[in-house]
Order: sequence, then structure tokens, then C-alpha cells
Amino acid sequence: MTRKASEVLLDLEAKLNKLLAEQSNTNNLLKVIANRLGSPQQPIMQQPVPQQPQQAPLMPGLKPGVRLENGVLVNDSPASDNEVFDPNGQLAGQKVETEYKMEMETSPKGERRGARYTNQEPQKRNVTITQKVLYPNGKNVCLARIEVFDMEGNLVTSAKTNSTGKWSAQLPSEQDYVINVIKKASASKPEINKSFEISVPNQSAPLQLKDLQ
Repeated sequence: MTRKASEVLLDLEAKLNKLLAEQSNTNNLLKVIANRLGSPQQPIMQQPVPQQPQQAPLMPGLKPGVRLENGVLVNDSPASDNEVFDPNGQLAGQKVETEYKMEMETSPKGERRGARYTNQEPQKRNVTITQKVLYPNGKNVCLARIEVFDMEGNLVTSAKTNSTGKWSAQLPSEQDYVINVIKKASASKPEINKSFEISVPNQSAPLQLKDLQ
């Protein structure tokens, strides 16, 4: 079938208009993209930087931990119970507690040597008393009875001499005592009945009395 020339021209004109419309749409799209790419960027909001609190300047000569704030001295460190400060906040000195130390020669059971005592008097010791009893001829007095009384007449302790004529007893120190030595007479030996006073000092060593004859 043969088409007319007028129909062919109209068909070509319609296709050309379609192409022009598509080209126009493409150009508009490119402009939009170009505008977006070339537009200036939005500024980024800056977050405020937190500022550190200003530290009060330290004054020379002040105790560490004491600072000057608004014209007033502030002590940030807890003070010790023994520390004494002047009105400027400076360390003026420390309290001194007097303490007495007693070295014990004989420590009680369960207590270590060198125990520390505060404002306590020295402890009174028990002192070992020893003595030898002799007859007038110089022989040993065996099995003589020894009686120890305090100054109020109370019996404190008793003992007997051994085969060598010696006796011993432990007595509280810093006291006075009366000692009686008694031995009945026998067929060949005279009676022994003597009494004397002693004063026991506060010492750790035994107290050796003079021989009684």
C-alpha cells in the first residue's frame, strides 16, 4: 500500500516532537542535579565546649589542700586530730601526747616484754629472799621453822631450812617484815629462837640476807 507524502511528513513531525519533549525533560533533570551539586553546604551546628572550672590559685606557704577562693581560705583535705592550724590556714604544729614506757624485767603470762603503759606506776615485784641459819659452832641448822609476818602481825608465809641450813621465800617488794627463826633444842644442840626485821626493795634480783648464827 502506497502512503501519501503528506502522511509521511505528519508521522515524522510527531516523532520529532516526541524526541524534543524527551530532550527537554532530560535537560530539566540535569539542571536540577547540577543545582543540587553546586549549592553551598548547610553549616554544621557547633556544640558548645564545656569549660573546666577555674582552679583557685595556690598561695606559697600554704599547707597542701588549702587554697584561696573569693578571698577566703578553703581547706579541701581533712585535718588530722593532732594538727593545729593558724588563722591563715598554715600548719602551726601538732599535739603531742606524753606517753611513758616501762621495760618489764619479768612480764606477766600472756603479755610481751616492753609493753607500753600510759601514766602508770611501776609494777611491784615479788622478790626471792634467801638466808642460811647456823648454830653457834658454825654447823648448819636443819629443819628450822621460818615464819614471816607483816608489820601488822599477819602471817605472810612460812618455810623450813634444808640440809645445808638455807631457806627461801618470795615476798612482795616495798614492804617491811618480821622474820622468826625457831628450832627446838636436842640432846646435843641448843635451841634457836631469833627474830629480826627486814625491808624488801623493788628489785628483780634475789635478796641474800646475812647468815644468821
